[in-house]
Amino acid sequence: MTLKQLRYLIAIAEAGSFSNAARRAFIAQPALSRQIGLLESELDMQLLARQHDGIELTDAGRQLYEVARSVIQQIDSVKDELKSSRGNPMGHVSISIPATASALLLPPIITQAQDKFPGIKLTVWDGLSREGGQAIELGKVDFGVVPNAEELDHVIAEPVFTEDLYWVGTPALEADASPITLAEAAATRLVMPPRALHLRRRIEQAAMEAGVSAAWCVPVLRQPSATGRR
Repeated sequence: MTLKQLRYLIAIAEAGSFSNAARRAFIAQPALSRQIGLLESELDMQLLARQHDGIELTDAGRQLYEVARSVIQQIDSVKDELKSSRGNPMGHVSISIPATASALLLPPIITQAQDKFPGIKLTVWDGLSREGGQAIELGKVDFGVVPNAEELDHVIAEPVFTEDLYWVGTPALEADASPITLAEAAATRLVMPPRALHLRRRIEQAAMEAGVSAAWCVPVLRQPSATGRR
């Protein structure tokens, strides 16, 4: 078993076919097939199953693919660290940012990364906050920006920015822009997002810590004129 064979297996698994993998790996398809055949012969098990629309990994192939990807990533990381020791950081860095925060955070991150670290290849994962948190926990990304990061296992969390929350209701007789306390907000009939969202969990946690009880209402499908207080 060689590193080249493991790279070829990864290429085939991610490309979905021998022909696509051969083009990406800059190798003739017969030579690629031969290397995989040698690997299967050495292990005495089938790694790939040919389908009418491409290939699929067998159970053994999926297991080897996960191991191979981890091994190759570690080896490439060591190479990058050695090159970076010359004073020019190089390599691949992946980050996770929720789609809701990407417009605010991504432009300065990408701009500064290109200016300060031209040898770094940056990959961004965007999506739901929960998916970003899982990617950080599983080590699929190097770092990320997610709400409630302190709830993640085996992750060092540091606050990078805060967001203001606004209590929104029907207009009062006199506009009042002063802050509203959590107890005052909880004394009203509140419409809250689903419990699955981090905002709902954060507010419930704050209410519990402050000893404030509140009853949440279901959303209503109308849009009255409103006024907001922070």
